[in-house]
Amino acid sequence: MRDLPVAVRVLACAVVGLVAAGVVGAVGLVELAALGEDVDALYERNVRAGLLTADLVADVDEIGIAVREGALEPDAADTRDVLADVPVLAAAADEDVAALETLGLGPEAEDLLAEAGRELDAGVAYAEDVLAPLAIAGDDAAWLAASRADEGQHLVTARSLLHEVADLESAEAAATVAASDDDYARARLVVLGTLGLGVLAAAAVGLLVSRRIGTDLAAVGGVADALAAGDLTASSGVDSRDELGRMAASLDRAADVVRGLMRTVHDSSDALAAASEELSASATQIAAGAEETAVQAVVVSDAAEEVSLHVRTVAAGSEEMGASIREISQSAGSAAHVADDAVRLMEQATDGVARLGDSSREIGEVVRAITDIAEQTNLLALNATIEAARAGESGKGFAVVASEVKDLAQETARATEDISSRVAAIQADAALAVDAIGAISGVVHEISDHQTSIASAVEEQTATTAEMTRTIAEAAAGSDQIAGNISGVSDAAGSTTQALAQTRLAVDEVARMAAELRVAVTRFRV
Repeated sequence: MRDLPVAVRVLACAVVGLVAAGVVGAVGLVELAALGEDVDALYERNVRAGLLTADLVADVDEIGIAVREGALEPDAADTRDVLADVPVLAAAADEDVAALETLGLGPEAEDLLAEAGRELDAGVAYAEDVLAPLAIAGDDAAWLAASRADEGQHLVTARSLLHEVADLESAEAAATVAASDDDYARARLVVLGTLGLGVLAAAAVGLLVSRRIGTDLAAVGGVADALAAGDLTASSGVDSRDELGRMAASLDRAADVVRGLMRTVHDSSDALAAASEELSASATQIAAGAEETAVQAVVVSDAAEEVSLHVRTVAAGSEEMGASIREISQSAGSAAHVADDAVRLMEQATDGVARLGDSSREIGEVVRAITDIAEQTNLLALNATIEAARAGESGKGFAVVASEVKDLAQETARATEDISSRVAAIQADAALAVDAIGAISGVVHEISDHQTSIASAVEEQTATTAEMTRTIAEAAAGSDQIAGNISGVSDAAGSTTQALAQTRLAVDEVARMAAELRVAVTRFRV
């Protein structure tokens, strides 16, 4: 019954009440019908029989009166007129006897009635055959003697028998009334018992339905109260298939969904907190790398200035060498002195170019370090982008900052590649300068050894010096460009540091939001 709809169960209570009322009504109608039959039987067999018996007694009395009055009439004609009523009264009496016989009075009453009928017929025949002629003849003594004879007592006997029939009918009527009273008492008891059983059945069904509905409602209310208090572990335990069962099942499923959601939020808040910590550590590492990049940029800038200084020194030496060659061309006599000066200047140039090569290699090492830092910065920015994507809506700010850091790292990588190419060019130029200086040294030694070929050597030296001067000028321009690029790297490192500061602020805000979310989730029991 618990799986029936609530409306059906409530309707069942009303149906039980209606059935009980119907049963009570049916039982009452049956008992009333029985009482009606008893009343009909009382009327047909007792009341009507009593009335017919009384009429029959009256007919017998009137017959006797007519016979006596006829005897008292002095005139024979009057006697005949009075006695003429006897057959009429006898016929009425016969009709009453016939009517009584149709009522089914019972064996004893029917026997008495039959005997009374015979006595009545005998008395009427005796009156008509014996007493009437004597009355008409005016023989009063004979009439009186005849009326007192045994044959003249038939009407009296009939009247006595009819009184016995009336007494039997009265007794039967009293018994019928008593039986009717018993039937009424039994009918009342049956109706009251049926009514009581119907009321008990309706009350039992109503109590059962109300208790079941009340229990289910209390269980659903308990789950609702637990949900309102933040307890997501509560369950109604109602497994019926009615409206309350479906409502309880829906409420349990809703609690399960909310419980899963709270668990997901709790896990997400933990993951978000861990990601923010990791992102903060990454930002700190990137900041340290950016600071190191700035420091290395300063070192590279200093090295570039030193290279530029050496290149300018080489350029100055080249100019001095040119002046020496011009002096050689002007004065062959001072060739030896100029050759000595040239040898000395070549040695200085060789040292300067060697230092330029060493500085270029140092710049290459610094550039590789910057490249490694830029690659690490790019990886950290990619990691931050991934973590921001995991964070969802709250990590959009991180994604922007991480994208900026990645762009700066890529720009740094491109700048370091440019620096590397330019340092390689410087190294190549330095190698060319070393070769040129070696050639000049050979020329100078040849000048010292072969003063006879000064003129041709001067021309060759002039061309070589011009080429060297051009190469050194390019090296000077390259060193200046290196210095400018290193300045750009320093500026990029500064921008990276500022972006990382903003990233750290955003990470701190995310960590605060994750902590608040965790506190909010702890209010619920899952």
